[in-house]
Amino acid sequence: MSVIEPVTEAIIQHFLDNHDPQIGSPLLTRIPGEIRNTVFAFTFQQYYNEDKMYDHGSYRTSRPGYRAPLVVSTALLQTCCKVYLETRLLPIQQYEHVFWCHRERRGSAFEGSPLLYFQSLPTALLPHVDTIQIFAHMSWLDQGFAREWEGLSLLPLLLRRLKITVRQPDWRYWYNNAPLVMEREWIKSLVHLHKDLCELVVELEAIERDKDQVRGWNISV
Repeated sequence: MSVIEPVTEAIIQHFLDNHDPQIGSPLLTRIPGEIRNTVFAFTFQQYYNEDKMYDHGSYRTSRPGYRAPLVVSTALLQTCCKVYLETRLLPIQQYEHVFWCHRERRGSAFEGSPLLYFQSLPTALLPHVDTIQIFAHMSWLDQGFAREWEGLSLLPLLLRRLKITVRQPDWRYWYNNAPLVMEREWIKSLVHLHKDLCELVVELEAIERDKDQVRGWNISV
C-alpha cells in the first residue's frame, strides 16, 4: 500500500530548484500573473460536499450558507510543479474554517475544537489562515473558549478575520423562555487577539420574542 507523504519545506525547495518553467504554456507565459491568480483563485472556491448534506431541520449544524461541510478541490495542484508553486497557498488562504462548538462534542474530533484542528495542520500553513467562523453554544463559550483561544495564541496563526455566531438555540434554556444571558469571562480572552486581526464579528441571533434582549448589547475588547 502506497503512503502519501506530506509536502515538506525540503520538497518545496526541490520544486523551486528543479521544476520545468513550462515556457510552452500560454497560460503560464503570456497571461499576466495578476489575471492568472484570479483564474486560479476561482478554481479554489469552496463548495458544499453534497454527499454529506446536513439535516435541514437540524439547528446544530445547518443554517443558510452552511448546509453541508465546505470543501475545496485541489486537483489543480497536481497539474505540474510550476502551477503547484504558484497556487499551493491559495486553498488555505481562501478557505473559511468553520467550527460547530456545542455543549458536547459531536462529529469529528476537529469539528468542535479549533485548537485540535489547527494543531493537526503543517506549521508552515498556519500563517496563511485567513478566516475562522465559530458557531458557539453559550456553554462552550463560557467553559471552552478561553482554553481554546489561549492555545491558538501560541500557534503561528496570522488570523485576519474571526466571526463568532450565537444562534437562538445556543442560548441557555431558550426553549423555556429563559432570559438570554451572556457571561463576560470568555470575552476577556479576546485581549489575546493577534495583532494582524483586522475584523472581529460577534453575531447574536434571537427570535422575534427575544430580540429586544440583545438589542443594544456592547462587547468591549
